[in-house]
Amino acid sequence: MSRYIASRAIRGAHLLVNEADALLAKTIAEVGAEAPVAFPNTAYYLPTINGMMGVQVETVGQLQPVLKRKMQLDHLS
Repeated sequence: MSRYIASRAIRGAHLLVNEADALLAKTIAEVGAEAPVAFPNTAYYLPTINGMMGVQVETVGQLQPVLKRKMQLDHLS
């Protein structure tokens, strides 16, 4: 992969994480941190986060540490 493509991909990822952080803050302000995050009529909870980080996310507030961890990793790249 060229340096140009890699840097554009990293820049895009940073933008998406920042947008997700802003949307999460807005959601918490609107519905509260204890609002459930779920797939209706299933027993699932954001399985990708659980698989990668070992964190079960069941409420909106539990998403904050996940995003903070991602932001910490971004500063390393």
